[in-house]
Amino acid sequence: MARRSKRPKVKSKFTVKETKLSTIFGASLGVISMVTVLLMLYLTFARGGEATLSYGFAGILASVFSVTGLILSILCINDHYQPHALGWLGLVMNGIAALSMAGILYLGML
Repeated sequence: MARRSKRPKVKSKFTVKETKLSTIFGASLGVISMVTVLLMLYLTFARGGEATLSYGFAGILASVFSVTGLILSILCINDHYQPHALGWLGLVMNGIAALSMAGILYLGML
């Protein structure tokens, strides 16, 4: 009787999901913009509601970061060959930061 050879079974991978660098940039820009907005709001509150020019510049920079992070996160979610968790995290954080900056700018014009 012939013996079967004991070869290791090879598992096939049909998809390789790797996190791209743009996904990491999108999520990190979300973190940076959220921290900047929260820090700007806290420091303005600590000064009695009086915002300086540097706080305004930080807010504009945070809004630019959040729009850039939104674009990168949307591109990540539309790509089917990479995991989506980090992309959704970046999308939510950048969206919250962009909406909060839009709200602050709207309330400042009243």
